Amino acid sequence: MRAPINFALKPFVQRDARLMAWWIANACALLLCLFVLVQYLSLRNTNQSLHHQLGAMTQSESELQVEMASTLRRLESLDLQQYKREVEQFHAIQTAFQADWGEILDGLNRHLNDDVRLVRLQSSEAPQNEAESVAFALAAEARNKDAELRFVQSLQADPAFRAVRFEVETYGPGKGLIQFEIRFQFERGGSRG
Repeated sequence: MRAPINFALKPFVQRDARLMAWWIANACALLLCLFVLVQYLSLRNTNQSLHHQLGAMTQSESELQVEMASTLRRLESLDLQQYKREVEQFHAIQTAFQADWGEILDGLNRHLNDDVRLVRLQSSEAPQNEAESVAFALAAEARNKDAELRFVQSLQADPAFRAVRFEVETYGPGKGLIQFEIRFQFERGGSRG
């Protein structure tokens, strides 16, 4: 048999409870799908952002490794003995700039006699502060032993020249010149005029 035909002005106005439950279930399912879709899109965007950050970190790490390898190659090629010599040379130059050369040369000039000639004068270590004395190495030539000793004793008697000591002494052939080296410390401002 056929179902009866409904000639009412508003058909289906009287909804049945099962139909209403079905519509509510569909609406809830649709809302749940929308919620899941929003969560999925949010997680996908977060995942893409994290992948970009991870890629940038990986690239940064590879750049750092290349730079580290380059630095290690440069370090391996570095001649430490040459570097040490350069540092010592730098310290010698720095010490030379810290010395008061005018005062030291004036002080030495007062003690030189006609038979002694200065060959080389260099500062050998830098003072830690202004009040300390500066160490010097001096190479000179004397015509005879007496002139050499008078020069050294004169330096030893001056309070500006401290710890005066012989380092090397060589005699020329025959009655040639006596070459000698001495080391001393020069007290700044201690030279008498």
